[in-house]
Amino acid sequence: MTGNHKERAGYPTQKPQALARRMIEASSNPGDIVLDCFAGCAYVPVAAEETGRRWIACDMSPRALTVVLRQFAKKPELGMTVEGEEGEYADASPRFEGKGVLRVRGPNQLPTRSEGDADSDAESPRPRVRLPEIKFRQKPLESGDEIWRAFVDKWGTDCWHCGVQQPEDRRYLQLDHIEPNKGDGTNDDCWNRALACAACNGDKSDKLNPTQTMDKALADGRIQTQARRGEISAAFGVRREWARQRYESLTESESHIPAPPLRHSRERTSPSRKRGRESRCPNQTRDLKSGLNRNNVIPVKTGTTNPFSLDGRRLG
Repeated sequence: MTGNHKERAGYPTQKPQALARRMIEASSNPGDIVLDCFAGCAYVPVAAEETGRRWIACDMSPRALTVVLRQFAKKPELGMTVEGEEGEYADASPRFEGKGVLRVRGPNQLPTRSEGDADSDAESPRPRVRLPEIKFRQKPLESGDEIWRAFVDKWGTDCWHCGVQQPEDRRYLQLDHIEPNKGDGTNDDCWNRALACAACNGDKSDKLNPTQTMDKALADGRIQTQARRGEISAAFGVRREWARQRYESLTESESHIPAPPLRHSRERTSPSRKRGRESRCPNQTRDLKSGLNRNNVIPVKTGTTNPFSLDGRRLG
């Protein structure tokens, strides 16, 4: 848009109303509701009104209402007016109820609706849409690399499911979830992790529990005998209990970490001031109260008329 365009409202990000009409017509039907959350330029409400859509415009600036009224004033054929000042424009366009009237609401005047409110159309009630509860991902106490290293240092590189020794490499000895991964970080800590070879980890996936995984390894020949299967199962229980105790100790130590002491604002010194203070006298300690350094000499700039110390000695 050029600077002297008749639609120009003074905002650098303003778009032509023709572009807004094209977008609205391509993505909605007549009678639908168009929401403009940043209605400072008012080109979207005007385009929505022209294309027969209902619209809601929001903006944090009180000036936005003035701009909206000014933009509609440029198109008198739409017959728009503010609520309470309808006059002859109250029934300007009967395409749907309320057409032609701008209803202005402030931040404390928004309508509220409770569960007991009845729908306006009792014969065909509209379904209520409930948004899902927002869940934030929980951050585990340790990363996967830290847990893997702690397990290897404590128990070696044997697979916890089949007992076959693997190279000390995460490509061959992988960190697996005992219970299926929930994806929200609540079971990513060491109490729910185990070391598994690539074969056992592939067999287990999210379908088998540790007992079933060991049975699968016995059937595939990675576990030779039933007695060995019992030893691996017992060792798995010991290791999991150790991991649970380790997690509890980490939780206790995490809760007892002291908070950093609060510093008074007058004690804070910007890095630039520190650098400037050190650059004036890098090899001497400066007394800020008296202005003297450790040699009782007042630092003076080159070319001053008094290059002497307090005891009369010439400097330099």
